[in-house]
Amino acid sequence: MKKKINWLYCVPEYPCPLTNIDFSELESYSGYSNHCPEIIAPITAAALGTKIIEVHITSNKEKNFFDNPVSFNYKELEEIMKQVRNIEKIKR
Repeated sequence: MKKKINWLYCVPEYPCPLTNIDFSELESYSGYSNHCPEIIAPITAAALGTKIIEVHITSNKEKNFFDNPVSFNYKELEEIMKQVRNIEKIKR
């Protein structure tokens, strides 16, 4: 069985400001790995057609977890998923 590697576009900053994201070559990657605290970043990646979106999730943004500055809570994740599904409806 051949294993396929999927390369994800990622800006390795914690947190990554929107101004440091450059999706101009997103189509060269299999997906997007998010380190931006703004939900617009993964939603934009979906709108641009990426098939894989990796985000960080937290159960408590008030805790001092390492990834919390770039993590979404469950409500934010739900909003991201809602918007991605809306994009899929539009792009049919």
